Amino acid sequence: MQENYIDIISNIKEKLTEIILKFESVKDENLKLKKENEELIKEIKEKDIQFKELENKFNNSKFAGALVSDNGNEEAKSTINKLVREIDYCITLLNR
Repeated sequence: MQENYIDIISNIKEKLTEIILKFESVKDENLKLKKENEELIKEIKEKDIQFKELENKFNNSKFAGALVSDNGNEEAKSTINKLVREIDYCITLLNR
């Protein structure tokens, strides 16, 4: 009878050891994924900043091209009106 208990205890110890090893493995994987996630979030933020800079450059060059071209008068007026509306909106927000 006592041998039976010893076998059961031995079996429980083996399973606990397995569980602990799996837990450590999952814990390590979780840390790795968290680090990778942080790096990807940082990369996304950098790409977003680059995108906004390029978008501003594009809009500026588009605006400059509209001012220079003969056919761009209407486009230039439209862009200027849009900018004036944005400035007015900002002023309104500041006055609140």
